[in-house]
Amino acid sequence: MNGFLGKQFGELLQKQLGAFSWRQARLEGVSDKMITARLRSGRIQRVYRGAYVNFTGAVPWETRIWGGVVGLRT
Repeated sequence: MNGFLGKQFGELLQKQLGAFSWRQARLEGVSDKMITARLRSGRIQRVYRGAYVNFTGAVPWETRIWGGVVGLRT
């Protein structure tokens, strides 16, 4: 998700090993349309309901744990 998010959200993604919630993205000013477009294009992927990662390919177990945490907070 590099390039369309601010530095603060980038730092959050780094801390959370690439995992984020839809709500976190929206709070950073990312539109629903932009999130949906990135999901459809494969730039981000859903790991759990309400939890996503900002990369493609296999999701490491540590990132899956973060996905569970941020997904519960939605």
